[in-house]
Amino acid sequence: MELAGTMSLSIVGLCLPIALVMAVFSRYFLASCRPRNFPPGPPTIPFIGNISQVPRVKAFLKYASVILPRLSVLAITTTRFHEFRADYGSIVGLKLGSQSVVVLNSYKHVRA
Repeated sequence: MELAGTMSLSIVGLCLPIALVMAVFSRYFLASCRPRNFPPGPPTIPFIGNISQVPRVKAFLKYASVILPRLSVLAITTTRFHEFRADYGSIVGLKLGSQSVVVLNSYKHVRA
């Protein structure tokens, strides 16, 4: 009798933490998904969103190496967000983890 009681207690003790971890992961997964009426943007990766597509340093700049006569110069060619604008329009939706971010690439939209 005692063996059955301790066995059921250990099963409950094992299932409760597993259920709690699954609930936390499912909540975060649902928070990292793109909302229904969200602006178009690049595809997201579950749990991290678009973090891998935005540079860590000076995210608004993209550098290209340009070799000039007797000089090696870094020149700014275009921004990363301008590339998103060419693909997805002037309003781009990004997911950075569970945070939703909207990038406005047009002065017309910023002013309005």
